[in-house]
Amino acid sequence: RPRTVAIGTSVVFLLASTALSLLGPDLLRIAIDDGVVAGDRAALNLAALAFVGTTIAAWATSYVGFRLLTTVGQQVLKSIRADEFVHLQRLSLRFFSRQEIGQVMSRVTNDVDAINEFLTAGLVMALLSVFTLAYILVRLLVLDFRLALGTFLVLPVMIAVTIYFSGRARVAFRGVRSTVGRVYANLQENISGARLAQAFVRERENASRFQDTSRRYMEANIEAGRVIAAFLPAVETVSAIAIAIVLGYGAFLLVNDMITVGVLVAFIGFMTRFFQPITQLTRLYNMLQSAMAAGERIFELLDEEPDVVDS
Repeated sequence: RPRTVAIGTSVVFLLASTALSLLGPDLLRIAIDDGVVAGDRAALNLAALAFVGTTIAAWATSYVGFRLLTTVGQQVLKSIRADEFVHLQRLSLRFFSRQEIGQVMSRVTNDVDAINEFLTAGLVMALLSVFTLAYILVRLLVLDFRLALGTFLVLPVMIAVTIYFSGRARVAFRGVRSTVGRVYANLQENISGARLAQAFVRERENASRFQDTSRRYMEANIEAGRVIAAFLPAVETVSAIAIAIVLGYGAFLLVNDMITVGVLVAFIGFMTRFFQPITQLTRLYNMLQSAMAAGERIFELLDEEPDVVDS
């Protein structure tokens, strides 16, 4: 809340960058219909200059927006780490005797990093993806209502694919967050207790236990990777089917002089970007699940009350 102005400013810059980058297909339509087909050299040159100008402006606004957002995100994370550390100093000794120190370290370092990923990338990117999706939907309907309806035929399939893989991803990322804490705990115990382990000749036993913990962490990450690896080709397949529908129907309309070449090219240009925000939102949803799991662990620590409170 204290950083609302900075976050709002970064959002404005990033929205401007996204809007500028979405002008490309319309500029291409103008270049083809008004420039190439109509033989108007001035219109073609103007469209080309506008494309270069909007690309440079999109880069500049994107740079400023992300730089602001990264700065704010790091300030928030610094506050979270400081709050956790100060709170740990107040907790009773019984907390540290029943809680693995590695798990506590994981909450201060690894879990905060998961929050960092979501704050500095996920939150605003979700807003930009929704804006992009809404803009492209409007432009598709305005360019050609018939082609837009053909595109929307694959939306139920895309939604079903997204819901299916999102559920699997949520389970997978919770497993990752859980097992990484065990790795930290095992590592901390073995390093701090190295003298005792050597005195009782437990090196081989401890190594075996750490290998088992690391293996479970690896398997959790592999499972999460499998979900993402299966989701992206599924989205690309649905996208390819949609483009094939548009190409087939668009060619029919073009042959019968019901649309222009520029409109068809611009429509396909928007189509290639139409499924990107959907894919991005799904990735961000997975990032949100990871951040929520980390947030639960962080606030569980911050909500821990000391057993003995000084009056």
